[in-house]
Amino acid sequence: MSQRIIYQIDDGFVITAVVPSGVDADQFAATVVPEGGSYQIVNVLGDVRVIYPTDDGGVAVLVPADGLLTIEQIAAKDVPAGKPYKVVDVSEIPTDRTFRGAWEYAE
Repeated sequence: MSQRIIYQIDDGFVITAVVPSGVDADQFAATVVPEGGSYQIVNVLGDVRVIYPTDDGGVAVLVPADGLLTIEQIAAKDVPAGKPYKVVDVSEIPTDRTFRGAWEYAE
């Protein structure tokens, strides 16, 4: 997961800055956002998916939207109560959906 800082400057332009890997987003924002300015930290989740078993033995694949929630918060909100889940890299999801009904969830 990567993060971006979004803030607006005086002339109305909205600026997006990518938070460097391994750097605290709030500390980074302090270096790029004008003093006294407000900002939001947006989680960029394009490379991850949440998978969990369905009641009929298949696998549900949750595609999270980028936003203010972390992947863990999205899973807690969207995975049915009591279901185990995994956060996986998008490369682990088969691209051929022909036999998607036969996919199985393994812990």
